[in-house]
Amino acid sequence: MLVLVVPASASSDGSSQGSISQHSSSQASTSQGSIAQESASSDASAQNAVVNAAEGASENRVLEVRDRSDSLLVSLSVPQGEGWCLKWNHSVEGFPVLDCYRNEHGRMVLERSHQPDFAAGLGHVPGRGRQVSDGHGGYWIKDIHEPVPGDRYLLRVGAPRVNHRLVREGKTVSLSDLAAGQRVSIGLRPVPAS
Repeated sequence: MLVLVVPASASSDGSSQGSISQHSSSQASTSQGSIAQESASSDASAQNAVVNAAEGASENRVLEVRDRSDSLLVSLSVPQGEGWCLKWNHSVEGFPVLDCYRNEHGRMVLERSHQPDFAAGLGHVPGRGRQVSDGHGGYWIKDIHEPVPGDRYLLRVGAPRVNHRLVREGKTVSLSDLAAGQRVSIGLRPVPAS
């Protein structure tokens, strides 16, 4: 809505009013154009929000662990932006090691790793994330941001003493209890259609 205020100093001969009316008419059409553009922009923003919400929903994934015959062993819901860790006990030192992943727009991405020591097979590779102390003698390698090719990898599941396990939202699933000594695939897949 456009409100026109006529200044008290405008003359009554119509010349100032004429220019004010012309100016106001110009402002009115410009304002109406702006209002129409803002409305269209607002509508487009609302449509984009709906599309983005739908895309976010389509980026929700299921983390699946399958055995060599493709039988499903584990299925965990992993919405867009959320994550999980693969945890295991180091085969020599016995302490727990973590590799933590995230669903980043439908892709499996390695985000960080926790290593309590520089034991065999462990360590920070310069240029691949940044190493920071965990405050307990170990360290985190953070900001790795490494996409997993094909959103899946193969793992030879360790014996019970190694205890490969998935950790998500405080829940733990032992892969060693399900498939010790077997090769499994761990993959992030679209949520199956219901």
